[in-house]
Amino acid sequence: MAVHNGEADAFITGATMNYAECIRPILEIIGPGRSRVASGLNLVLVRDRMLFFCDTTVNITPTAEQLASIAVHASKVAKYFNLQPKIAMLSFTIS
Repeated sequence: MAVHNGEADAFITGATMNYAECIRPILEIIGPGRSRVASGLNLVLVRDRMLFFCDTTVNITPTAEQLASIAVHASKVAKYFNLQPKIAMLSFTIS
């Protein structure tokens, strides 16, 4: 609720909860935003580098447009940290 009310900028979760328990209140209270695409973004610090990994597990079979939207959002986060974004995509298939 603090993020929804503008009292906080971020919601960090996951250390003691499974993914479904983490994402449910986010989608119910905040929603997916204007783009209507929900995704996860992990920030990883490696020595002097900051890396961002997006996760599409909320969208099992994302469209090209949804993938593009997720990439754009990740690039905006990188720019927030004054980093020049470089996007790489990894695909997988469900057998």
